[in-house]
Amino acid sequence: MNDPLKNNALEDIINFYRIDENIATSGQPKAEQFKEICAEGFEVIFNLALNDSPNAIEDENEIIRRFNMQYVHIPVDFSSPGLEDLKLFFKHMEKHENKKIFVHCAMNWRVSAFMFLYHTIMCQVPFVDATRHIDAVWQPDPVWKDFIENTLRSYGIHPD
Repeated sequence: MNDPLKNNALEDIINFYRIDENIATSGQPKAEQFKEICAEGFEVIFNLALNDSPNAIEDENEIIRRFNMQYVHIPVDFSSPGLEDLKLFFKHMEKHENKKIFVHCAMNWRVSAFMFLYHTIMCQVPFVDATRHIDAVWQPDPVWKDFIENTLRSYGIHPD
């Protein structure tokens, strides 16, 4: 039986993870993989990586626009994630909430943490359910653990 949420071409993207039928995440896609992302009906691409992150594509914005998708770039410093970056991410997620969204960074580590926080804080998904978005991809290092814990506390969420 074919699973409509599976697509082998997208599965080839590093650390690809489909949250649901409208949101998927990954590490940095190759330039040619944006064609497959477009073919899957994604309308907006979020890039949370820096311009000089591993495998970054210099003209990613132009490639995405050629496929008539929108591009949102929120460069998040992996060694120093900021609450302002996360708030900007929340703002863009809300702005595009009725669209099919593909979110990537270099390895899907920034993204998985931001998606966890988005689901926990903005969508009020129970902590244990939202944790799967991180667990599917990586175990955050101390910098990201602190960022996640401090952010949750700042929103009055205490997962203990």
